[in-house]
Amino acid sequence: MNPHLENIINNLSETYNGMPWHGNSLKELLLDVDTTIAFYRPFEKKHNIAELVAHILIWRQYVLEILNENYDIDVDIDSLGDFPAVTESEKVWRELLTQLDENQVVLLEKLAQFLGSKLDEQVPKKHFTFRFLFEGIVFHDVYHGGQIGLIKAAYSANLDLPNDILKKVSFI
Repeated sequence: MNPHLENIINNLSETYNGMPWHGNSLKELLLDVDTTIAFYRPFEKKHNIAELVAHILIWRQYVLEILNENYDIDVDIDSLGDFPAVTESEKVWRELLTQLDENQVVLLEKLAQFLGSKLDEQVPKKHFTFRFLFEGIVFHDVYHGGQIGLIKAAYSANLDLPNDILKKVSFI
């Protein structure tokens, strides 16, 4: 296997359910998140954990579509296609977690089948390479994992932040 592709696969595996250097894996961050925490919104008009997980799934599915040679796939940034509405329920939350686990398995399988010599080729109909896309999904998981950690910390601390501070928080 191409060593660069192997590194991407290892990083995706490690950051999802391994022991990454930066702290908790995405799976570990989500293990103790129940429905109450999943839909807790400490920041007015910002995303909760369930919405972040749905968003993570959207972009992981995007990568799978590219791996399946569907180069017409597109996601409009900051749209419902990018951050879908999530119905608040235990069933929906459990389904999101199951979908994320299933996606991880399929994504790793598809990446393992990818021809590593194509990593630096431009994705057809896109303005980026396969390497950029595959490395990007790892970074994307880590970034949103950090947001999930912040929301969990806010929940644990029972934060009630003043609205003037909340309006300035734009990264979640």
